[in-house]
Amino acid sequence: TTGSSTQQLAQIPNLLEKLRKVMKPVSLRFIHVIRNPYDPISIMMVRGKRTFENASEHYFASCQMLLDLRNHLSASELLSVRYEDFVNQPQKNLAEICIFLGLEPTPGYLKACANILNESPERSRRLVKWETDWVEHVKSRMAQYDFLAGYSFED
Repeated sequence: TTGSSTQQLAQIPNLLEKLRKVMKPVSLRFIHVIRNPYDPISIMMVRGKRTFENASEHYFASCQMLLDLRNHLSASELLSVRYEDFVNQPQKNLAEICIFLGLEPTPGYLKACANILNESPERSRRLVKWETDWVEHVKSRMAQYDFLAGYSFED
């Protein structure tokens, strides 16, 4: 799901342009962390005590905000990172993030960061007993967002 910064950028007209002006000459950089949709929806249901309908609607509203925001960013301003890829190859992905941010990805830094990560991606969807129609609903909604391509409930 989106964080509060993405929500504010989506909801406040001209905020992105104001940020560009305030930050000039520093270039804006955004990192879009993508997760298998079944996991954040499950977390919203468990931690937020939301219904499936509420959690899935919130999740996909956030996806739409991200899609809209992405249309206002250049390729040099946005890096998309899949959570599962990051956890599976942390040093490689962190090095890419460092380069994107204009930072030197030193081996010691990459190793230290990789050492504090989980060894495998969390599968939060296991915390919820998913009904078949819920799985299908999420699957059909995912098709609207290219950044969710390739995810499935079974991953």
